[in-house]
Amino acid sequence: MNRRLSALALVAALSLPLAACASLPMSGPVHEGKTNVKVGGTLYQQAELPAKGSKPEHLIRDFQQACAAGTYDNFAVARQYLTPEARRSWKPSEHITVLSQKNGLSLTTGAESNVIKGTGNALLRINSRGINELQESSQQIFYTLEQVDGEWRISDLPDGIYLSETAFQTAYMLRPVYFYSTDRWEMVADPRWVSRAQAPKQLVRDILLGPSPNLEGAVYNAFTLHAPPSGIVEVTGKILQVKVPTVYSFTQPEAEALYRQLERTLDISTGIESIQISQGEYQFDFSKLTAPVQERSTRTLAVHNGEVVEAILGGGAASQTVSPPSPKGEWSWPTMSASANEPLVALFTLKGESASNQLRLIKRNGESDILASGKLFLPPQVDRWGWIWDAPSADLDELFVVDSHGLMNNLEEAQAIPGKLLGFSLSSDGTRLVTILDQGEQTTLYTFTVFRDYKGRPVSLRFPHNLSVPSKAYAVSWINTTQFGVLCDPEKPTITVYTLNSYPKTIEAPKDTVRVLPNPPQEQLEIVNRENLVYNRIGYTWRSTRQIPPYWVYVGK
Repeated sequence: MNRRLSALALVAALSLPLAACASLPMSGPVHEGKTNVKVGGTLYQQAELPAKGSKPEHLIRDFQQACAAGTYDNFAVARQYLTPEARRSWKPSEHITVLSQKNGLSLTTGAESNVIKGTGNALLRINSRGINELQESSQQIFYTLEQVDGEWRISDLPDGIYLSETAFQTAYMLRPVYFYSTDRWEMVADPRWVSRAQAPKQLVRDILLGPSPNLEGAVYNAFTLHAPPSGIVEVTGKILQVKVPTVYSFTQPEAEALYRQLERTLDISTGIESIQISQGEYQFDFSKLTAPVQERSTRTLAVHNGEVVEAILGGGAASQTVSPPSPKGEWSWPTMSASANEPLVALFTLKGESASNQLRLIKRNGESDILASGKLFLPPQVDRWGWIWDAPSADLDELFVVDSHGLMNNLEEAQAIPGKLLGFSLSSDGTRLVTILDQGEQTTLYTFTVFRDYKGRPVSLRFPHNLSVPSKAYAVSWINTTQFGVLCDPEKPTITVYTLNSYPKTIEAPKDTVRVLPNPPQEQLEIVNRENLVYNRIGYTWRSTRQIPPYWVYVGK
């Protein structure tokens, strides 16, 4: 039999001595198909059947390469490397371990020639719901082989599959599924890893199973099934249909809410152009649904010649002064709600009092009201519900939320976390908060889930999660709703980009970089240096694109 390996599987194999397998376990016959066939917009991967006379270590390498194509052949070829009993017991969907491309998985033969040991460093450990659960990066696995009809086959192996970074990215993609905020106003992204071959079905399954553990209770799902039955989702060409079981009460409003989630989740990259929802013989009608509200133009705020100015990005109109200069002090860090013109706030430092400042509400008539004063406040943020977030550069428990009338709202914390608060950033959907804490010799990052009541009022910070940083962090901002950038080491600045449910990546930053611009309209990384030059990352290089006024910020995205 001719032994074939598609172009993509070959890339995955060459990138790592031991690539590995992926996706859901499904049984099925072995077919010798064609190579380089387009399936759902992706390049179809094929694997090699076991070669006659393979030695144990060589068989393991070929097995891992066969696993890399598992999402395209339902692991039919990969199972041919196993003994009949192992084929029945092996559960490849238990988890996917993604191995560092630099070191890969190293194979050694044990004291017994039929035992192969693999060691490596993991970047991710993805469970069956596409959620990263990695706790220990160091990995050690064992394969036991025995001869069947004179050929070596794997008789004992761990459940789950092990992939190189390249093989994983070839077979899988990170896609957001969407849930509602507790007041049903905002859509909240919950990124999941899904196989490219089965993306639409898996994304719908992820919605039906509900949010990730760190979002449970913080978002609303239109329809949840803890064990979705097989056949509930069907894809025919570019049409996706969800068949709601008749045993459930399911109303038109619930169907419309679920339709909105599916519409937002199944964008054009999934190949789905039409969504249908039915229950029994009844087909729900969505023809009267209005188109989703379009985001308004992105605006900018800055301080220019001592005054707070506002401009519409790309609108062609001249900037507008919203607060004139004051002889009593200086303005800094203006910001406003992304969904309305109000409230607009900024920090105000009185002359001769550099150790303290004021958080002020700016009125359109040029006047301003003091919302808080005292210690040196960090740059404020305003969420889509109009709540103003700020804190002095002090303990985390001094973070406060205030409305435009000056009414303070105390936040409950899941646990007391020591350290001086150096910076914080709230995601534009208002659901996640990331903080930088100075804990003496090191800085640490913590992310929190923001819990709100049914009116959108923030009530608590929960699910604290500690993230390691490569060096001393000094600034953080969200790039989009699923990524934030952290500036580290002011002497030799680097930027570490953290992606929710994935692994961080660190790159060098231009000299004298001072901050990451929050929520840029193109949702791509932008940084600012001490001279207020904006740099964009284009390919593998930084390019200066423009100069901006001090304290420039995007709003309205």
